[in-house]
Amino acid sequence: MKYFIVVYIVAGLLTTESFSQELNGDIEVLSLEDAVTKAVRSNPFLKAAEWKEKSAKEKMVQSGSWMDPVLKFGLLNVPAESFEFDLEPMTGKQIALTQHIPFPGKLGAKKKAAEQEWHAVSADRLELERMLIHQVKNSYFDLYTIDKSIGIISENIDLTTRFVEIAERRYSVGTGLQQDVLKAQVEKSKFEEQLINLGFKREKATAVLNALMNRAPDTPILVSDELLPTKIDLTEEELMEKAKELRPALKAARHRIDRNERMMDFSKKLKLPDLGVAMAYTQRNELTGPMMGEGADFLSMSVAFSLPIKPGNRQSSRVEESKAAVRMAQESYNNILNNVKRDIRIMFADIAKAKELIVLYENQILPQAEQSLNSALSGYQVNKVDFITLLNNQITLFNFRINYYRIISEHEKSIAGIEAAVGVNLTRGDSKNE
Repeated sequence: MKYFIVVYIVAGLLTTESFSQELNGDIEVLSLEDAVTKAVRSNPFLKAAEWKEKSAKEKMVQSGSWMDPVLKFGLLNVPAESFEFDLEPMTGKQIALTQHIPFPGKLGAKKKAAEQEWHAVSADRLELERMLIHQVKNSYFDLYTIDKSIGIISENIDLTTRFVEIAERRYSVGTGLQQDVLKAQVEKSKFEEQLINLGFKREKATAVLNALMNRAPDTPILVSDELLPTKIDLTEEELMEKAKELRPALKAARHRIDRNERMMDFSKKLKLPDLGVAMAYTQRNELTGPMMGEGADFLSMSVAFSLPIKPGNRQSSRVEESKAAVRMAQESYNNILNNVKRDIRIMFADIAKAKELIVLYENQILPQAEQSLNSALSGYQVNKVDFITLLNNQITLFNFRINYYRIISEHEKSIAGIEAAVGVNLTRGDSKNE
């Protein structure tokens, strides 16, 4: 029921000139900028990406650190029968400390790889934010188109009601046909059917936009009724250069190439031995048996090296694995770059087409269709135009007006798509002066 209240509010407001003055105080108009801000601030998927970035940063810190030393306590050579510590000279209590030391350069390469992965995850988060903004704008423009359609259909229902009254009046005095009355009533019912369908379509679009902003799906939304086409001052080539520099997905791919190259350095160093250092102190009790006397304590030290066994197999395979990962990351970068070029090319063409259509609709199609309808209405009242022609002219104007706002919406969607492809916001403004 709440949605239909909003639909009726939209239908009523969009058919008046004083939109802001008659706005229901319980439902605020959501601007595009506010919708983007709310989504970026509250979207849980984006928040998850922020935590993933923090996790990657912590992993980088860990990867440059040595393993923790091992502290060991032990009992040495204790007689099993008596469990006495003062009968045998080799019996003692030992405390030992061992430390594993990687070969110089190993941890450095591993930390550099983790640092590049952290930068890549950060770029992933920015890419996700750009995609979220793109989705928010598309949903917002869908709502704009729906609301404009609701307003136009409501106007047409009012106009068709007038046609029905005129047709009924002419039929009652014998100058009109009953067929005209029925035809007008059918067209009015068709408009009412479209209004119902748009109401449900609006309900779905509202739920999508609310979900992106992490709000309850049934939260009412009213979008601004004014949408001015955005200007783009950059050429397609300039946009492409900006995308190479600023698109987060390309940045992430470049960081992953660097990460895999650092991992290849690390893999090559796996053929070098690691160092193990150990120190131990053994305390002995004073002997009381046949070998009585004070036993000296022991201090032990040792150094160990790992032996990379079968260097032609496991370690070499690890290097080849890293080389393949580098090539994979390079091809992934090339694939993303190709997609960016494709998207910019397609959307740039869509924008050019929409701009030409907007000018055509504003300067020719809409004025001509309105003039044609007014002329038909005047002619019908003096029996120079039949009722079917009058209705057809009304429907033609109706379709053109809805197409006009749909083209503006598609134009803005293409702008939003280019912003996502390039990775930056483009300046908004009025292109009617172009």
